[in-house]
Amino acid sequence: MTVIDVGQGLSLLFQTPHHSLLFDAGPTRVAGGMGGTRVLAPLLMDRGVKSLDRVIISHGDDDHQGGLPALMGLVPAEQIFAGEPKKLKAKGLSAQPCRAGQHWRWDGVDFALLHPTKRAHKGNNQSCVLQVTYNNTRLLVPGDLEKSGEKRLVNKYKNQLHSTILVAGHHGSKTSSSASFIAKVQPKWVIFSSGYLNRYGFPHAVVVDRFHTIGAKLSNTAYDGEMTWVLN
Repeated sequence: MTVIDVGQGLSLLFQTPHHSLLFDAGPTRVAGGMGGTRVLAPLLMDRGVKSLDRVIISHGDDDHQGGLPALMGLVPAEQIFAGEPKKLKAKGLSAQPCRAGQHWRWDGVDFALLHPTKRAHKGNNQSCVLQVTYNNTRLLVPGDLEKSGEKRLVNKYKNQLHSTILVAGHHGSKTSSSASFIAKVQPKWVIFSSGYLNRYGFPHAVVVDRFHTIGAKLSNTAYDGEMTWVLN
């Protein structure tokens, strides 16, 4: 998993020996130009990714889907899934809705969507939540899911949420990462994808303290830049 430095936004590249998946595409614009062409396309090409097997866009906020239209002109995708497909359709992109229970396996790596359900949610709580499992290592990516959405996950999945690595929800906003959710996930590593000195103050100090309390190790793209995690 490569956590791409897209400034204030989110974009993750998952690669198995024969497949690739992009989760979110960062904002429309980054420092110096368009995010899709300035950041994402060069990185994918450098990794030898000429086309993507699947793209998942957690929800419709620009900092999660803005870079996708420009990217698709350079690196196409076989399938696109989204928490809010209508917002991509408005940009000329066709996507299938994310649904809890969708599951696939690539090269021994299991990918599962835990959220959303068919029940109507709005905005951040419509976020696609991705869980990736390889042997005894599990990664959890909740998009911008807020506390009420986290509560639904805790009630439904309980200890199945336990993960080695967590990409912190909503960039470390205090609207996410509730104490009950953290208690079930129990991550060893937490990754914040946020912009340097961003105007929102992400990650929030209260959230950082919650993760420090359980002994998790923290990384932040604002200071650490792009980072790659290899599961073996």
